Amino acid sequence: MAETDDLINNETADRGSEGLHNDIASQRATISRIVGKLEGKIHDTMDWKKCFSEHPYAAIGVAVGTGFVASMLLKKKPRQKLAYTVIDRAQRFVHRLL
Repeated sequence: MAETDDLINNETADRGSEGLHNDIASQRATISRIVGKLEGKIHDTMDWKKCFSEHPYAAIGVAVGTGFVASMLLKKKPRQKLAYTVIDRAQRFVHRLL
């Protein structure tokens, strides 16, 4: 009788550990699926090439604005002279094109 009780207890313990292993495997699969979805969302959000291809004029505007601000900050000339310099250079560029 004791042997039968031990056998029943061992089978229950084995089923319990199998159930635990199945639960762990299920949770791992769920976590992997969620992480995969998050990676996709992050990649789509941070994909600058896609953003530029969807909004090319906005991208050009941002680039021009950034360049202008950087040139304003990096030049050592006073702002008024810088404005005239920019206008003068633009006029020279247009004259070269014509």
